[in-house]
This record gives sequence, C-alpha cells and structure tokens, in this order.
Amino acid sequence: MLTVYVLLLTFSHAAFSQTQRDYEIVDSLRYIADTSSGRDKAAALCYLAGEIVLRGWPDSYDQYLLLVGEALEIAEAVNYEEGILNYRASIGRELAEAGYFRESILFAKDVISLTSGLRTRRDSHMMMAGYRIWSVAMRGLGDFDSALFLLNNALRLGGKTVGPADLASTYLDMARIFIASGEPPKAIDSYKKAYEVVINSRDSSLLKKRAKYARTLGYSYMTIGDYKMALSHFFEADSIYGTMKLEYPRLKIYSAQQPSNIARVYQHWGKLDSALIFRNIALQRFNEYGISESNMNVPNQYCYIGSIYRDQGDFVKAGEFFNRSIEKRMQIKDSLGVGMCLDEMAEMARLQGDYQRAVNMLKEALSWKSTFQDSKIDPIRQAQYIESLAETYLFLGKVFADWGKPVDAILYYDTSWMLCKNVHYTRGESIAEFFRGLAWQQKGELDSAMHYLNKSMNLALAMNNRHLKARALTGIAGLQMEMNELSAAVANYKTALSVYISDGFIREIPQVYLWLGQAYLKYGDRYRAGQALNEAYVRAEALGMIGIQAEAAYSLAKLYENSGNINQALLFLKNYTVFKDSVFKIETHRQLSEMQALHESQQQRMIITQLSQENELNIYRASRSKYVIISLGAIVIMILLFGVLFIRQVQLRNQQAAMLIQEQLFRVQMNPHFIFNSLTNIQHFIFEQDPLKAGKYLAVFAKLIRSILEHSRKDLITLREEIETITRYLELQQLRLENKLEFELKIDDSIDQDITEIPPMLAQPFIENAIEHGIMHKRTGIGKVTISIQEKERFLLLMIEDNGVGRKKAGELRTARLEKHESLAVGLTRTRLQGLWGRKKPNDVFSIIDLEDESGSPCGTLVCLRIPLNIQDGAE
Repeated sequence: MLTVYVLLLTFSHAAFSQTQRDYEIVDSLRYIADTSSGRDKAAALCYLAGEIVLRGWPDSYDQYLLLVGEALEIAEAVNYEEGILNYRASIGRELAEAGYFRESILFAKDVISLTSGLRTRRDSHMMMAGYRIWSVAMRGLGDFDSALFLLNNALRLGGKTVGPADLASTYLDMARIFIASGEPPKAIDSYKKAYEVVINSRDSSLLKKRAKYARTLGYSYMTIGDYKMALSHFFEADSIYGTMKLEYPRLKIYSAQQPSNIARVYQHWGKLDSALIFRNIALQRFNEYGISESNMNVPNQYCYIGSIYRDQGDFVKAGEFFNRSIEKRMQIKDSLGVGMCLDEMAEMARLQGDYQRAVNMLKEALSWKSTFQDSKIDPIRQAQYIESLAETYLFLGKVFADWGKPVDAILYYDTSWMLCKNVHYTRGESIAEFFRGLAWQQKGELDSAMHYLNKSMNLALAMNNRHLKARALTGIAGLQMEMNELSAAVANYKTALSVYISDGFIREIPQVYLWLGQAYLKYGDRYRAGQALNEAYVRAEALGMIGIQAEAAYSLAKLYENSGNINQALLFLKNYTVFKDSVFKIETHRQLSEMQALHESQQQRMIITQLSQENELNIYRASRSKYVIISLGAIVIMILLFGVLFIRQVQLRNQQAAMLIQEQLFRVQMNPHFIFNSLTNIQHFIFEQDPLKAGKYLAVFAKLIRSILEHSRKDLITLREEIETITRYLELQQLRLENKLEFELKIDDSIDQDITEIPPMLAQPFIENAIEHGIMHKRTGIGKVTISIQEKERFLLLMIEDNGVGRKKAGELRTARLEKHESLAVGLTRTRLQGLWGRKKPNDVFSIIDLEDESGSPCGTLVCLRIPLNIQDGAE
C-alpha cells in the first residue's frame, strides 16, 4: 500500500498545479488511511499529519495531534515498535513546541525508556530525540541548567552516528537556551556550530536547513549590533531561497521575509534609503507570491516603511503608512501589532513636540497590547509580548523626559527595565539602563546617572554589541562633560566615534563630532575643536541634518570670535541664523499645515451641520402643513406629554452616563497610584536587599502588574480574580518586610468565587493603609492582616482587619501629605460604593472601627465594605 502512496505522490507532483497538488496529496493519503490497516494505516496517518502541518492549513496543529494519536493507538495494537517510538517522539515534540511542557516530558521519558530495550539498539538516534524533546520542555519551564544538561546528553549519545540534520538541530536547541537565559555570545557560538554542520554536509536535502541557519545567524548578529555579518547571512539565505522551488506557503513567506530582514538591518544601521528599497522589495514579493494583506507580514511592512519616512522627516507619508498598517491589523484582529504601530506613531508625535498626543497614543497602545492572547501557551510569543510592553514603557519615558518631567520618565524606564529583565531581553535592558542614566542626569543626580550608564555599558559588553557600547560611551562622556572631567569625556567621544565610523553609522557621526568639538572647545583646544566642528558641519550638511548644522555653525562662530577671526565668526553666525530660520520655517509650515487641515475639517463639519439643520427645517415645514386642522389644545397636550417623557429619559440617560464615567474615572485615578507605589517599593528592595530575593520580588510583581493591566479594562471582575490580585500584593509586601507580615483570607464556602463579580481595586487602598500606617509602625510582634468575605441578604460584606497601632497613633506619626493621600483613597472608595448602590444605598456604604484590647489600648483597625450582590439593580 505504501508503494501505491509513493506512486500517487509522484503522479500528483507531475500532473497538477501547486494548489491542486496539495489537495491531491492529502486526498491520496486519506484514501490509503481509510482503506488500509495495521502498520500501513498507521504510516499513512502519520504521512497525512505531516503533509497537513507542512502546508500550514487552519487547525493543522489539532489535526496533527489527532492523526498521530490514532496512528500511535494502531501501532501499539499491532506491536509496531518502530512506529510506537516515532509517533511518541512526534507527539512529544509537537506538545513541547506548543507549550504543553509537562505533557511532552511524559512522552520524552517514554521514548528514552522504550529505546533502551529495543533489540536493534537504535538508541543513538531515538534516545537523542527523547533527550532533545525533554530539553525543549525544560527550557519552556525556565529550568535552563537542566535543559543544557539534557542536550549535552543528547550530543554525547549521538556523536558521529546520527545524521547532520539531527546534530545541527541539537546545536540550534542549545542556542535557544542561551538566548532565553540572556547569553547571546554563547548562542551565536552554538548557531555557528549548527551552521557549520550543515555547510560541511554533502546532503543536498539540507538546503532548507542551510537557509534556516543562515537566517538565524543573521538575527543573532543583528542582536549584538554586528550588522555587516548580519547582512552577509541574510543575503546568503535570500540567495538559497532564490535557487529553491518554493512549493509550500511557509517557504514562500520565508523567501518574501528576507528583503524585510535585510531592510531591518539597514534601518538599525541608519541607512534609511537602502532600508526603504528592501522594504518595497519585500512588499513586491508578498504580492507576487499571492500573500494577501490578511497575512500580518504585509501590514508589518507598512508600519516599518512608515517609521523610515518618520526618521527621514516626512511625517505626512509616515502617517499614511502607519494608518494603513493599523487598518489592516484591525481587520485581522492583530491587537499586538496595532499596539506596536501606535508606538511608532507616538514616537512621531514626540519628535513633533506634541507630548500629550504621544502619551495618549502610548496608553492606547498598552490597552491594545493587553488584549493580546495567544491561542497556545507559546513562550516565544509570550516573551515577544513582554518585550513589546517594555518598548511602550520606554517610549513613555522618552516622552516625559523630553517634556521636562524626569521623575515620571524614571518610573517608566524602571518598568521597561524590569520587564526586559524578566524575559532575559539583554538588549532591552541595556537600552533602558541608558535612558535611566539620562533621566537621572536630567534630574541633577549625577552619581545615580553614572551608575545606570555604567550598567548599560556592562550589558553591552556582555552582548558584545558595538552600537550599544558606543551609545553608552556618548552618555558617559556627556555626564563627564557636566562634571568637568573633560579629558575622559574627549577620550570616550573619540572611542564612540571610531565605532560609528568603522561600522558605518553615518547618521550618528555628525552628532558625535559636534559633541567632541564642544568638548575640545570647553577644554581650550581650539585647533581640534575647529576640526571636529567642521566635520560635524560638513557631514550634517551632506545628510540634511539642519539642526546639527545650526549648532555646529553657532559653536564655530564662538570659536572664531574667541580667536579674533571676526570675518569667519560673522560668516558662521550668519549661517547659524539661516539654519535656525529654516528650522523655524519648517516647524511653522508644519504647524500651519496642521491648523489649515483642522480649519478645513471644521468648515466641512459646519457645512454638514448647516445642511442637516436645513433638512430638518424642511421636514418640519412639510409636517406642519399636515396638522393644520388639528386643534391647538390637542397639539399643546401632546407636546407637553412628549416634553415630559423626553426630559425624563434624558435625565435617566445622563445619570447613567455620569455614573459610568465617574466609575471609570475613579479606577483610572486609583490604578496608576497603586502601580507607581509598587514601583517605588520594588526599586527600594532591589537597591537595598539580597539580589535573589529581588528576583523573586520581580517575578511576583510581573504577575501582579499583568493582572492589574487586564483588570483596568473591565468594569467588573470575578471575586476569584480580585482575591488573586490581593494575594499577590500581600506576597510582595511580605517580601519587602522580610516576612514580618502575615495575612489570612477567609471566604464563606457558600460564595461562588467564579460567578460573583465586583469592581476591581476596592479593597486595595485599605489593605495598603493597614500595612503602611498600622503595621509599619508596630514595634513588637508580627503584623497580621485578615481579610474576610461574607454574603448577607443583598450584599457582600468585605472586612479588612489589622493588628497595627491604630488610627490615632498612626495619625500622630504620619505627615500631612499622607493624610491627604489617605483621605483621597477613602473618599474615592466611598463614592465608588455609593455609585454601585445607587438609590438603594444603606446609611453608610462602609465603616471604619478602631479596635481595642481588654485594657482599652488601641490594637488595630477594622474596615467593613458593603458591596451590592446585583450591581446592575443597585445602580438603578
């Protein structure tokens, strides 16, 4: 029967177009599977599963597991040993790649156990497969040491007895572990080994593998900033795909993506014209291969092209491509992509100086990204999601830094750094540390600024990323200039400049020459200052960077004035005036264009409104003639009745809208306060406590901030979700207070936590007050917070009890600012609860009771919140 399959497969490849051939192969295999039995049926089912996955059809993953599972049952029934091994390994591999790690480990262990007892002793191949599957699962679970140990076992078992494909794939798995654990140089070394195995092999069937590893090496070199090597491998991959017969959609996408990868390198490199050329080539290939805009790769290109035009200063074209990308992403429900595109648009708004619009866009980007949910538990996609969140927070920091608000900028930079740290995104960590340093410098804290800039440099050195090292050096040099360490500043500027020149970062070179010239000028070396400033002037002129030209001209004017060369000073001062006028005219023209577009839009709306009013007037005149014979009394009565009903309906709608807006406003006010307070706590903990405990603190905080972002989009959450959030918050406080805090949750068994819904963040302000103002001032004993939830007739009774010093003693200790903060939280919660109860609210929606011991001394505080069970009914 399998011979028949081979003949059918050959016939299919010879007789049909690609689409027809795909369906013919699958249909032939289905026929064989339906008409055969035993080993032939099992083999046919596995071939069928493989063909479906290869073509990437919808639901191919689920079909794959179903078919291979059926094949495994048949193989076990007929004692088909080789089939049992192959099918178990296949299922384990798919489960691991899909994120079902613990399930895949069971299959991997079965493969290893069964292989050791085979008569044919195929352990050098199958046991290697078992260890590799197990390693992938351990990597997904975050146990990188175990994952590496298992891969080393696989390599030791395989040795020279396995084929080059298996050996190269093992090195590839090892590289992925190093990437996940934040060790890019080791990852590149493993990628090279995999690539060399394939290159040295004479097996022509490994051409796809060679393209894959060349592409992977390109990504790796791009990560560490070696753009020459990255381009070399991307061009090699593109050349290989050009010689291949692109039979499957996946291969077509890989081929179309290569110009995009090349463009990405040029974009990072600052060579925007080359980047734009290859972006358009990528779009052309997607079109030639029949890949529609419903594939996310196409709107990706629109967004990247928009960012190129933005960096070139063409904001009109940039906006067109950004909007086109967002429109297509929304159609395919790519929420993460929409958020990423909003990031780029916000960066454009920042460059235009429209900081409020940039902040609004970035908050909208966070909202879109928070709705991202992958259908499978995919750790790679999850890491990409967190990296994307980190980038949005980094953009927010840059906006507030430019806005002159370094304190806000630092909070966002800190959040970005923590997210990058959580997923071992070393490049992102280095960038966040760099901007943290600049923000602390802006704040005037030079020692802190140097601390963060040095951390950025150390991370860049660990990655061997030349670009990031050069950028960190410019930041350190700028700080040294401010500290009057001019000799060290000049040396660092020169080192950074040599990196940019040798690596071809042409857009960074004029700026560094300008800084270097200004450093020489401050140092008193007029000759070298003149050389550097002239280089900055000439290179900026060649690139059309008018702003840097203007600064260089002004510095040269000062230089020649101090040297007594008045004619040259006047010449450059005149040039400076011209350039400043050009910058002013460009900015004025942009603002006038925006004002004109706004004016035209308002005029258009006025015309539409006027036409609408005229239309309504004509309708009224026509209708009035029909009712002339109706008595005036009847008309008056009808009008009065209609008016009363209409006014009543408007009042009800306004009340409902007001309550909804008020509720949303309260949550918007409370959530940022809670987040920023937690960030301050975690920052203190990281600086002052043990790094291992800090890592644990970060892990809990990442989960907590994720739940807060998710809950901020909802009016109501389940009681279980609220309890989970409270638990994580209290766990963080336990870590911060070094286990000097205990907490207990008591929930009535009669309450269904998955059905009962309450607004989020109701209890948190009182729990925070209990800890910060009650337990923190407790001198002896361990503080304890007890949270009880009971169900009454028509409401939930939520009680928060602490054994702190009591309100009277806390009031004596805290400052006026804390009193204002606490009263605000209490007032907000009271108003929220009153809105939930509506007209049915009790005498008091919550109460605060001072607890006393037997001697009458304060021994804590009890807060009781009354929450309506049916919130919709309560708000009527």
